[in-house]
Amino acid sequence: MTATLAARQRGWLLTALACSLALLGCNSEKMQKTEFGIQQNLFLQSLELVEKAGSQLHSSQLDQTRIDSALAGMDSGLRQAFQVDEAFLARLHEKLPEMYLQRFIKGVEEYRLGVTAASRDQQLQGLDKLTQWSNFWAEEKTGILEKMASMTGLPVIES
Repeated sequence: MTATLAARQRGWLLTALACSLALLGCNSEKMQKTEFGIQQNLFLQSLELVEKAGSQLHSSQLDQTRIDSALAGMDSGLRQAFQVDEAFLARLHEKLPEMYLQRFIKGVEEYRLGVTAASRDQQLQGLDKLTQWSNFWAEEKTGILEKMASMTGLPVIES
């Protein structure tokens, strides 16, 4: 009788272990989707904030208050951008990590520093990188956004 009881207990234990592993697998998948969603939001927000800041700096009614507001928006976009994981970008497009890190982020940094230092050359270097980013993004945006949507199962809302 004790051998049968021990065998049953082992069976229950194995069943409980299998259920636990299955639950862990589900949670792991949910965690991955959540992390992907966070990365997606950081990425899209960084683009939106920097684009808005750039538009503010090209306004015909530019005063110090608007310049300060635009630079604060640019800084906020950079903070978002620095949190985007390179592996996330690589999942979306093979060239996206290089273009985002070396053209978008570096371009914003150089332009931002050029504005602060009143260095036209540095601003132009930043703008050159941002133009390269812009050309890439214009070509690849639709495919990247579609891939984001397919990976989350949710539509990507762009502003």
